[in-house]
This record gives sequence, structure tokens and C-alpha cells, in this order.
Amino acid sequence: MPFATIEQAIEDFRAGRLVIIVDECHLLSADCLHILRTISNIETPEQKLVTCLLFAESRLLQRLGHPSYASLNNRIYLRSELRPLELAELGQYVKYRLLTAGRLDELFTESALAALHELSGGICRNVNKLAMLSLIEAADVRSVFVDEALVRSAARRM
Repeated sequence: MPFATIEQAIEDFRAGRLVIIVDECHLLSADCLHILRTISNIETPEQKLVTCLLFAESRLLQRLGHPSYASLNNRIYLRSELRPLELAELGQYVKYRLLTAGRLDELFTESALAALHELSGGICRNVNKLAMLSLIEAADVRSVFVDEALVRSAARRM
């Protein structure tokens, strides 16, 4: 919930840590990024009152390298970059996602995982979409496993 005054921000903080989460912030205008920088300045003599979590594609880092964003760039304390998954990581990622959905035994063959890695580039968003489409392909043909052919067939739907 937005706040109108510093006093409201302090009240919100006392009720629980105020965290602003912005996804896809690489799409924000310069004005919006300036507002985030201003909000990040809200503090008492004892501590910061607002934490901003920014999620963006790597092009935001390129923008922040421009001198006009120096004051915002200096306020960023932690940066983390998600890189494409390696083949072994992708296998563990898919296995974990299936386990959280209740699937205990293997569903994707090794060749299916290799095709999933190749066709998704190891990018999690693409892995998720292609894996889901592969599961739909498997259901369509009543297969109990997802093999390479099903993954390649599903890729044509993307």
C-alpha cells in the first residue's frame, strides 16, 4: 500500500518491514527509477525504513552504468544474476519442480532433458514453458514418460 507521508512510512515500518518489490524494472522509465531512488532514501537516524527489491533483465545493469543513474546505482547493495542452467542443473531443477508437484519417480528421460536444455538455452522461464508443453504432448499421446521426440514436438508449439 503506498504511503503519503514520512510519518505513514514510519508507522508502516513499525507494523512490519516495508519492502517494495518491483519486477521487470528494466521496463521502468527514468522518472520511475528516480522515484525508487528517492523512496530508498527514507530513513530515521537509526535505520533505513524501506527496502526495495528490483528484479530485471541484465539490460538494467547497462542502464545503471550511465552517469545519470549514478545515485541509484550507488544505493544498490546486492546484485545477483541468474545465468542459464547447465545440463546437470537443469535435470535437478526439473526433478525438484516435479517433486514439489508430487511426482516421486522419473518422468523425463535423459535424452528429453538434453533436448530440453538445448532448446530452452537453459533459461528457467523457457525450461518451464517447454517442460509444460512437453507434458501436454505426453498426455496427448498417453505416454507415461516424456522423451526427446515429445520435447522436440512441444518446441514447435513455442
